[in-house]
Amino acid sequence: MGLLKAADKRPVLVVVGFLTASYAGLLVWGQLDECPVLLAGARPPHRTVVYGQLSQSAVGMLAASLTVLAILTALPDRPGVQELRSRKAWPLLITGLVATAALCFACLIAAHLGGALDTDEGGKEWLSSFAIASAVSAAVAVLFFGAAFTLALRRSRDPKDPMDTRTGT
Repeated sequence: MGLLKAADKRPVLVVVGFLTASYAGLLVWGQLDECPVLLAGARPPHRTVVYGQLSQSAVGMLAASLTVLAILTALPDRPGVQELRSRKAWPLLITGLVATAALCFACLIAAHLGGALDTDEGGKEWLSSFAIASAVSAAVAVLFFGAAFTLALRRSRDPKDPMDTRTGT
């Protein structure tokens, strides 16, 4: 439970921690396996195609996270939105979305670098592992913070609950 509370207070560390754990896991897998894993084991033309697809996916996830961030900052000053902005979760959601956008951008850069640099027959396992780890981490972050955005938007539209004791009314 203490880990979840710490994660709730530091969304950037959760995003970076998930990326680090995914990348470390893939590197360990690559060291324990005798042959190259994932993209590093593919032929160069196939790797180039996969890097291109990862790049396109990263652009889509980046666009989604930035769009959600723009919508949240442009919400009108209605009572439900003002109440939402006054809660502790508001800056955490904004920070998490910025971290998610940065993670999507890292995935985009890794995919472009992979397409440009990972062209030899042996493959660059560290680069392909980072591209895969950042893509998976970005997808998880987009899903998580997208769900948080949906809940926040739904909450901003709800009328005041007369049974809500948090506001003292």
